Amino acid sequence: MFAFNHEPLRARLTTDFNALACGVKDAVEVSRILAALTQTTTAIMSELAQAWTASNSILRLVPDEMLALSFSVLPFADRIAASQVSRRWRAVALAHPAIWADLDFDRLDSTYADRIFHALSRTGCLPVDLRVYIDPDPTDMSIVKKALRLHMHHLRTIEGAFPQYTLPLLLPAPYMETISSVFYHVDIPSGFLGGQPERLRTLRLPTVTLPETCPALSTVAFLTLDGPKDHVSAATFRRLFQLCPNLVSLRLNELQSLFSDYLPPGPAPSSLKQLRLEGDDDVTPHYNAWQTANLRQVSLMQRTMSAAHLDRLFTGAWESLTVNVDYAGDVELVIQCAAGRRHSIKSTGDNGRTTSAALVTLSRISDLQHVRAIEVSLFALKSFLPVVAALPALKHVTILVIAQKPHLSPGGTRKAIRTFPWHLLRDLENVVRSCPWLGAIDVAVECPGRSRGPLTPEDASGLIDQLSEFDEFELPDIRIGGFPRDIVRDVDIPELCGVRVEF
Repeated sequence: MFAFNHEPLRARLTTDFNALACGVKDAVEVSRILAALTQTTTAIMSELAQAWTASNSILRLVPDEMLALSFSVLPFADRIAASQVSRRWRAVALAHPAIWADLDFDRLDSTYADRIFHALSRTGCLPVDLRVYIDPDPTDMSIVKKALRLHMHHLRTIEGAFPQYTLPLLLPAPYMETISSVFYHVDIPSGFLGGQPERLRTLRLPTVTLPETCPALSTVAFLTLDGPKDHVSAATFRRLFQLCPNLVSLRLNELQSLFSDYLPPGPAPSSLKQLRLEGDDDVTPHYNAWQTANLRQVSLMQRTMSAAHLDRLFTGAWESLTVNVDYAGDVELVIQCAAGRRHSIKSTGDNGRTTSAALVTLSRISDLQHVRAIEVSLFALKSFLPVVAALPALKHVTILVIAQKPHLSPGGTRKAIRTFPWHLLRDLENVVRSCPWLGAIDVAVECPGRSRGPLTPEDASGLIDQLSEFDEFELPDIRIGGFPRDIVRDVDIPELCGVRVEF
């Protein structure tokens, strides 16, 4: 215990206690007096300690502006905690509204609604980005709704799980740039965001009903919507391009063939550069109708690979063709065209999807005569051998090998060893027979996701063992990618009939 002359302190406390307890006979009342003296003494010592820290801590040399900047990069919960460390830190937090201009709520607790309200009250009139990634308790929505109404005039981003009717869609929002991830059907009013064209650039909503006119939508450049789910909302989609004449990127999800005739006939805005369509039927007629001179990125997803306007996708193929196969067996064709254009189509419902995709590609092989590179998932390599053989300008072949997911054992635990389909590499012989001029073949190995674990020396050895089976067949050089250097440092690479294998 630290030794000091505490007699003056004892005398002071004795005097105060005697003065307060004079004439008191009740023990309970004396206990209250002692508690009050203890609490007051503790508070005084805390103030003295904070004053000393403010005068002597090295943090006193940090300017308020730098401290505020440090606060601003913390997650929201940590910003709250930091603002309560000391009087100075609290004063800095309250004096710099920019600290609270980026609000992310991703953890649910009993006070989150109050926190949203108080955090917004600290932002002054600065533009604010508000993101709520939790499922709010509807009983607290009156607080959140009030906060949004009070601060709609300077919100820049609204993103997240807000219950229906929470957002004040008719209030002016001159700073609003992004509204995203609202999870309910929205009837967009003509007076949306005050009925004036302001700064709204990004709009991501589920199903919507569109108004006859809406000045606020005229500035939208990046639009993501789900397709209509009923005839009432579907009928309003015909005016989509009139309402949004400055689109740069358009994504329409869950398009149903039942309502396809309600989509705008075109032309699309000339500003359109990116188009993504996902539907249960052929979506290429819409892509064909919405062609623009500036369109650079096209991504189509539908149940079948067969489509009415495949010629549009394949025309201009110049750089490369990529064939991806995911774990569900869905096949995606990616065509890299001249001038940086990229087209892709993915099928999600066919049986024998790799075979179907290969046949579709062969049907457009005349458009692929200038393709110089092809990347094929190992699962699709056998089906695409005729395509590889029909590409006269082919110079580069890449085989993509992805680890298979671990299967659940009967006991419910994952197998310790996940596998690669190395045996499918036998089809490399047919690749070489089709393209004997190839100087090298690239094998790209991937092991995505935590459940599959990182690549190991055993994986590299398994690949080398498979390549060793080609000892009697003359392969070009094999370049293997994906393995970290420290993993393959000690892997033995045998001589393979003059073939050079390198990681």
